[in-house]
Amino acid sequence: MAAERLEIGVVVPPSMCYLSLRVTDVIIQLDTAQAGAGQSARVLGKIRTAVKSTSLKAPRIEPLHPKSPDPVLSTFYRVVAPDVQSAAKIVEAVRRLPNVAAAYTKPEDETP
Repeated sequence: MAAERLEIGVVVPPSMCYLSLRVTDVIIQLDTAQAGAGQSARVLGKIRTAVKSTSLKAPRIEPLHPKSPDPVLSTFYRVVAPDVQSAAKIVEAVRRLPNVAAAYTKPEDETP
């Protein structure tokens, strides 16, 4: 089995390349009417509480398109879950909130 050389000069076998990089993104879209009315901070607080209830203690909820002038794109947020099971719990908890238009796990870009 051939090894690959990373930019920092560490030799890693190909089978180990994805070992520590496996996380699951949860994508959340706010209701556009609520986001447009300046209510997004209140809704994000409720989302943070819902995510904490799933045992993710310090959730980072970040805009998916932070510099977009598009009002629809500005309603998308991302939460990084440590694994698929945690992501499923987050999606289930967040979907119950009234001002959330959608919540889903982002499909993987490619297979490892």
